[in-house]
Amino acid sequence: FDKTPASKYVMAILKDENRPPGLLAQTLRLVSPTDPELTVDLLNRFLGSQEPRLRLEAVRTLQGSPLSEAPAILRRIASDEKEDLRLRSEAAVGLATSLTGDNPASTETIVGLLRSSEPTLRTEALRAARGVAAGNAPLSEKVRQAAKELPPAGTRPTDEDRALAEEIALALTGV
Repeated sequence: FDKTPASKYVMAILKDENRPPGLLAQTLRLVSPTDPELTVDLLNRFLGSQEPRLRLEAVRTLQGSPLSEAPAILRRIASDEKEDLRLRSEAAVGLATSLTGDNPASTETIVGLLRSSEPTLRTEALRAARGVAAGNAPLSEKVRQAAKELPPAGTRPTDEDRALAEEIALALTGV
């Protein structure tokens, strides 16, 4: 049997600028985010596409990418209010790994998303903070502040309030 990874067969498709964006999106799913042939230039080309599926797959690839530029690209997308909400949410999730190191810019981005008027962005920011908020003082403080903004006890919480409270608890307990 041929032991060559499937991704090696499809890299030529990804590098071909004449391929339809839909095909590129499907193909990108087959390649490991750690594949050394997935360069910043290639991923930026996909992010510049008009095809939402290709842009989404590029962000999802960046979530697991070892590229040093990945956190900065994800921060830019997550912070851009003109970007598609789903793309911003996926970028926020991708910032989770950069919160564990010394990366104040990623912490600042997640903190900014905690203040967002978009419930989805707040939830994804809290999801990114899971397991790291306890060891990241600025982030932990902002998560606690988000908890204080929930409706007071004795009031009837909405489904959104309950979901947010669950995410806050998970972020603070490190689960």
